[in-house]
Amino acid sequence: MILARSLVFGTAAALLLAAGASAADGAIPVVDPAIDYASDNYFEGFYAGLYAGGAVNLANNLHAGQDYLGDWHDNRFNMGVVGGYNFLLTESILAGVEVQVGHSFNLSRQNGAEAIALARIGYTLFDNYLIYAVGGAGYYLGTGVFAFGGGAEWYLGDGLGLRYEMLAMGELGENNLPDAVQGVDGVSATKFAFSAVWHLN
Repeated sequence: MILARSLVFGTAAALLLAAGASAADGAIPVVDPAIDYASDNYFEGFYAGLYAGGAVNLANNLHAGQDYLGDWHDNRFNMGVVGGYNFLLTESILAGVEVQVGHSFNLSRQNGAEAIALARIGYTLFDNYLIYAVGGAGYYLGTGVFAFGGGAEWYLGDGLGLRYEMLAMGELGENNLPDAVQGVDGVSATKFAFSAVWHLN
């Protein structure tokens, strides 16, 4: 009886060990997924938004435009749309391109269009805060301009971000102003804008 009982227990133990070994051989190893920077960065991908702000003319050679009446209208209001794309270089550094198209006007009913293309590079802080620098060229109130500057954006959630940006601008060539102000070199105006941006990634 004792011998039979020992044989039963021994056989059961052997079967359990064999089953465990078989299960171990067939187990699927767990592999950590590859790091995907885009999944952790709110600013990657396409975005579009609206901006509103103003511009101050420092050298008096951009804002008078075709409606020059003998006095300078130094300040302008600006509003328009932005659109662009960001791609990640590292987990925190991104680069991209952006286009701004809008309308400029002042209290003397002088109006004009603006369209500027910008390259950008930025750095993300605390996952939802972006600081960036931009540079490019475009068209501003009848004049070809260069532009450079920077800004900061705060990601609020659900794709929405708020940002503040400043651009320094200067003419690329001669404009249609009187000879007294032609050929002013360097920065001529400073543009600032607040924007609401929707990230579409």
